[in-house]
Amino acid sequence: GSVYDQGGWHTAWNRILPKAAAHTCTVNEYGNTFTNTGATAIVVFTLPDLVDANGHSRVDAKFTFYVDDADGIRIVASAGCTIRVAANVSAAAGNIQATTIGNAVTLQAITATQWVATSAVGTWTVT
Repeated sequence: GSVYDQGGWHTAWNRILPKAAAHTCTVNEYGNTFTNTGATAIVVFTLPDLVDANGHSRVDAKFTFYVDDADGIRIVASAGCTIRVAANVSAAAGNIQATTIGNAVTLQAITATQWVATSAVGTWTVT
C-alpha cells in the first residue's frame, strides 16, 4: 500500500530496511525501520530536510532505527536541525549513535527543525 500527503504518494510504512552502508533517508521511507544488518563499519543514516523544496513542512516524518550489528548506527540531522533524546539535544546538524546490539530509537519530527526520540532503548550518545 501507499500513503498520500502534501508531497505525494509514499511507499508502505512499517517495512524493515537493512542497510550495511551509509544511507540518506527520504520522505518515501517515512514510518519504516532501518537496521545495520551486515555492516562492517558504523552505518551513517542522514535524516531528510524537514521543509521540502516547495516550503512544505515534514513534521509528520518518523523513522525507527535498530542496532543489529555491533559496528553501530549513527543518525545525522540535516543542516539546521537537532535531535533530542530525553534531556540531551544535539548541535544543529548533530547526531546520535549507538553500538550495542538491541538498541533502538524512534525519531519523530515535531517542528521544521527538531527531531525527538519518542522511544529509545539502550544508551544513545548525543553530539
